[in-house]
Order: sequence, then C-alpha cells, then structure tokens
Amino acid sequence: EMDKATHTFGEWVTDTEATETTTGSKHRDCTICNHTEIAEIPVISHTHVADTTTWYDNDTDHWHKCTADDGEEMDKVTHAYGEWVVDTPATETAKGSQHRNCTVCNHIDTEEIPATGVTPEKLVITAGAGSVHQISNGKDMTLTCTGKLEDLEGIYVDGKLVDKSNYTLKSGSTVLTLKASYLDTLSAGSHTLKFQYKDNLSADTTFTVTEKNIEPTKPDTGKNDTVIKDAASPKTGDTSNTMLYLSLVLLSGGAVVFVFKRKFIA
Repeated sequence: EMDKATHTFGEWVTDTEATETTTGSKHRDCTICNHTEIAEIPVISHTHVADTTTWYDNDTDHWHKCTADDGEEMDKVTHAYGEWVVDTPATETAKGSQHRNCTVCNHIDTEEIPATGVTPEKLVITAGAGSVHQISNGKDMTLTCTGKLEDLEGIYVDGKLVDKSNYTLKSGSTVLTLKASYLDTLSAGSHTLKFQYKDNLSADTTFTVTEKNIEPTKPDTGKNDTVIKDAASPKTGDTSNTMLYLSLVLLSGGAVVFVFKRKFIA
C-alpha cells in the first residue's frame, strides 16, 4: 500500500433534519478519494410541555401528552371514579350490568352484576318459643316451626344433636314435642334450640328449665307441740258463756226481790 493516508473530509451535509422526536442524518465526502461517511443527528432536546386539551387513558390511568408528541406521558394519575350506575338490574336467574365514569377523563369502567339467585325462605317458630319446663312436672314441651317436616335434618339443643328417641314429630309445618324425660336431664337455666333443615335453613329459639318444686317441711324440734286447753276457759271471742253467767245473775236477783216482796206483804 503506497501513498497511504487518512481521509480528508469536506463539510458535513445534512440529509435529514432532526426533530424533537426523531433523529436526522448527515454525510461528508473525502476530498481526495470521495469516500462518504454517514452520521446520525440526535433528537433536538426540548422542554416537555403538556397538551392539556386532551386526556389519554387506559383501564387504570389517564395522562396528558407532550406537545412535541414525543411519547412523554405527563400528569399521569389513577382514575377517580364516581358512583356505580346500574344499567341492567340482575334477577334471580339473569346477570345484570353497571358502569361508573372517571370524574377527570370520563373513562368508563363496566362491571357485571351476579344473578341474585333464589331468596332463601325465612323460617319462623310460630308456637312454643321461650317455653318453660319444670323438672319432674311430667309435662312435655311442644314447639312449631314453619319449615317443611320432610326437609328437617335434625333438632339441636345447646348445639348438640338430640337423639330422635327424645322427641316426636308431626306435620303441620314441623310440630316438635320434646319429652319430659329428656327435659328433666337438662340443667336448670336457659337453653338454645335449633330446627335444622336442608339447604342450610334453620330457625332458633330458647327455652328455660327450672328446678323441681319441693314443698317445705316443718323442722323436728324433738318437743311435743300439743297444746292442752282448759275446757272451762271460754275461747277468745266466744261470748256465749258470758251471756249465760249474766242471765243466771239476773234470774238470781229477780228471785231475791220476789221473796222479799212476799215477806213485806205478809
């Protein structure tokens, strides 16, 4: 390689002007061999200015773009939604829909409303709620619930399943009779009772068990408490003997006067 030397380039020539968002390009040629060198012109630097006339958004945020349209997202924040507005109400079998708007950029968020399903029946105890049983009184306790007898799964007292031998059932909704022999095994105080049905339906109440009623007995003092009364003494408040004595006195006085008068005449 003879007469080898470095290129001697002329001035740069702009081929594509750079902008605030895109690069440009330029070239220069060697003045001896005409070799061409190409170079990139950087994006023109600038201060971002938000275009506040338009909001841009996605499902989570909204923002302004730079006026240079350089892809800069300015003033970016999360949506601020208002209240839900129901568009189509849900029914027992069909789904509904609702929407809400961002109060800043008006972005619309939509949501499905689940079907309500069949409203469960509310069961009620119509008779016997709050009953009271006294131990050893021999009386059963009867309660009536609006649930269907064929759907009854069990009777619970204080959270424990009651054995079927301790009660009887009959239809008319559900008529439950707790046997006195079972009630007598419970402690004195308040107890809970639950009718448990299929589909997790139930009805609850309370009842009370009281202690056995015991008649008070007279304590044995070891003394003979028999009182012997004087037969000759008149009873308090009895005036019959007093009147008898008074009559005898008057008769005696009359007899004395009669005898005295006869002697006087004689």
